[in-house]
Amino acid sequence: MKMKWSLIIVACFAGILSFGQNQNPNPNPRQEAMEQAATQAANTPINFWGKVVDQNGNPIAGATATFSLPSTSFSKDADSTTKIVVLSDAGGLFSLTGKTGAGISVWVSKEGYYSVSDQADAGFLDYFRKSKYPQTSFNRAGAWQPFPTEQQPTIFTLTQKGQPAANLIHKFLRVPIPKDGTPVNIDLAQGRVVPSGQGDLQIQTWVTDNGKDVVHPFAWKCLVKVLGGGLQARAGKLDFHAPSSGYQPQEQVSMGKDDEHWNKGMRRQYFLQLSGNRYARVRFEMINGGNNLLNLHYFLNPTPGNTNLESAQWSAAE
Repeated sequence: MKMKWSLIIVACFAGILSFGQNQNPNPNPRQEAMEQAATQAANTPINFWGKVVDQNGNPIAGATATFSLPSTSFSKDADSTTKIVVLSDAGGLFSLTGKTGAGISVWVSKEGYYSVSDQADAGFLDYFRKSKYPQTSFNRAGAWQPFPTEQQPTIFTLTQKGQPAANLIHKFLRVPIPKDGTPVNIDLAQGRVVPSGQGDLQIQTWVTDNGKDVVHPFAWKCLVKVLGGGLQARAGKLDFHAPSSGYQPQEQVSMGKDDEHWNKGMRRQYFLQLSGNRYARVRFEMINGGNNLLNLHYFLNPTPGNTNLESAQWSAAE
């Protein structure tokens, strides 16, 4: 009997060992497939060609092109990004060849020039797909473009900096605005709210959120008025010189609670022509409902007649 039980125990133990050895070390087929795809993607050949030009299309030599090659491995040790820096030649051309990865991103810059997103950068995250479908294109700045070749490089545009304006006034204000249409006047030179009849900018809002949860749609209206002057839209981040004409005294924006593209925010970029023939550029953001706040970020040239609003401390967030 003892011998029989000994044989049973030995057999069970051997079975346990055998069971452990025969188990699939990765019992999750989906995870295994993902890991294989990631490894394959990380080994995709990458060859890239670019060209740097200024706002007039002239090639820029000596521009820095910074490449980022992210890893797609599941391993934490490999979850890093490789940085590679190259310079453009006399023709503005640069390239990166003989590398591997699922994709890259590129940022181009040079001292004395502005680098703006969608002009000085690009993301190429479909190289694995391109290896299977050579005619694949990528989306850049909302437009589909072919992948770069040596004969047709991707174009990157830098804008040459001008002369910054002297004595430029730069301020950021956050101002609560009443919801019942009560006017709020702001003096831009002083950077503060002033009494009725004074200042440069007058803001009024009519908001009917009635204390409800502000994530639900509600009707609102905002009126922006320049006292003794006018406003007009500022088209681009690098538009630094205010026009001398074409200004309107005010803009009104209304939003109904049933509007298809309802939004509680009003965001604008303005050029302002102020009393005393002064000029400013403004990033205007009215967040209606709740605390009903105005965010005002602006640059004011206090010199009469001077339309230059370029700052030495420019930020892409302006």
